Amino acid sequence: MWLAAALQRQGWATLAETSVSDVLKSALTDAAVVSDGFEAGLRLAAIDWAVARAMDFDVTALTVTDVAGVLQRVPAVFQRWTWEDKPRTARHGGEPRRWHIENEYHFQSLLYTVLKPLIPALEEEQYMSPTGTYQPRADLCILALELVVEVKFWYQGKSVKDLTEGIAADLSLYLRKDSRYRKVIAVIWDDGARTEDQSELRRGLKGLTGLFDVAFVNRPSCMRSSAGIIVTKEGDQPKASKRKKSK
Repeated sequence: MWLAAALQRQGWATLAETSVSDVLKSALTDAAVVSDGFEAGLRLAAIDWAVARAMDFDVTALTVTDVAGVLQRVPAVFQRWTWEDKPRTARHGGEPRRWHIENEYHFQSLLYTVLKPLIPALEEEQYMSPTGTYQPRADLCILALELVVEVKFWYQGKSVKDLTEGIAADLSLYLRKDSRYRKVIAVIWDDGARTEDQSELRRGLKGLTGLFDVAFVNRPSCMRSSAGIIVTKEGDQPKASKRKKSK
């Protein structure tokens, strides 16, 4: 393990999924009886790898597990999500702003914004190997990790069965034998916040070959549908539509 970590820093090896503590433990085991300076240098390079990953979040030391961890924490960004009922400043002409997420394209843009600063090699809308006359296109890709991040928008009228079938179909297209990708992480925006169904969905999806992990992002309670917003013809500030009270 420590040898693979040492060689990866030179681009000569690919390190399997592992942790900093595992590499450090293996590099320091029997270090007191190192045979020669060459082995000592390799062990030191392995320790440098672990330090870079732990301290600098070095992109060359990232693993698929690291990416999955970042995606699992995406819901935390909504603590500061812009959804205003009135302008935040007294500046003349200021308007309340609401950052809607209403479809898969909006959600993909959010995930790209989160991942791109951490993973400069991240690419989007990458074409996969064609299947007959159809050429699938993956949402977000990290070729160095052989990883596809599949973005899904779980609409309120869509069933668990439909979503499962869609992801299973995508896996069969992305992970063909001639594909450069070997793992997929599915990230699902749940527009209905169906937490009671997510465990069942996760359990079913994790059984699919090649699916590394599943992450859910629930629609925040503050993010009301844009259907309840009216903008006047004069361009006034948006106003909430009034519902008739039932008798």
